[in-house]
Amino acid sequence: MSNVNNLCVACKSNLAEFGKQGKYTYCVCTQCETLQQNPLPSKEQLALEYQNIYARQGHYAFNYEEAMQANRNFYHQIIEILYRFQRPAGIVLDYGCGYGGLCAMLEAAKIDYVGYDLSNDEVQIARDRNLNVHFGGINDISRDLKVSAMIMTFVFEHLVDYDEFLEKCKKIIMRQGIIIIIIPTSPFIVKLWIIARFLGIKSDLPTFNEAITPPWHTVIFSSRGMRALMTRHGIDVERIQRSPKSRTGGLLGLTKIVLEFVEKVGFGLFGEKFPLMTAQTFICRMK
Repeated sequence: MSNVNNLCVACKSNLAEFGKQGKYTYCVCTQCETLQQNPLPSKEQLALEYQNIYARQGHYAFNYEEAMQANRNFYHQIIEILYRFQRPAGIVLDYGCGYGGLCAMLEAAKIDYVGYDLSNDEVQIARDRNLNVHFGGINDISRDLKVSAMIMTFVFEHLVDYDEFLEKCKKIIMRQGIIIIIIPTSPFIVKLWIIARFLGIKSDLPTFNEAITPPWHTVIFSSRGMRALMTRHGIDVERIQRSPKSRTGGLLGLTKIVLEFVEKVGFGLFGEKFPLMTAQTFICRMK
């Protein structure tokens, strides 16, 4: 069954309806501007769809080579963070590893890793490349794994029960271990759509460059929302960085290059408060 929400999953403030995309409704937090589906899909519903059809549904319809080309900038940023931020000795967990592109780069960098994903199609492709990747979710990861860093690259926005998930993370990640989370963030969506409504646009919510893609994307956090959520679970948000852009061709690729320049300037001047950030990287520390 789906879960109807009256409060923000991040800061527990009140929600207001934001817009619809087909049969799906998104609400916005009146305090932190986090967006969330309302009602949220059930864990069972999402798990079944990931297992059977996610890789073929168009939201993430790359093959391995295209995914690696598109996401290489994210993977380079993650590896740089792993080298730069101190963490205890242990394994790096790529949670939601997909086709295994980051796992391949971790292996090439001689960083001890393991990957988990809920898409049968993608896990099989990764395993065909002899990568250390397994089918499963958070409940399938042993507490004996000694995880020193957990990576979620555009995965966190796909979850349903954030409180339960983070409490389980605290049981498998070592003390002083880190979580690196790259996610689309909501303020730019909220502000652009308010302007669109003011100009008389009455259509359904657009995808906003694949950020609004139900049922897969359940919650699009703001930086304020992420800080509130992590604080409630005793996890420190140690740093928020600008995320790089994926690489594509054509007009979209050119648009991303321009947007990346705008974000570099804006983030340099205003930091995480710059309202037009499309995605951010959160480096969180376990106490």
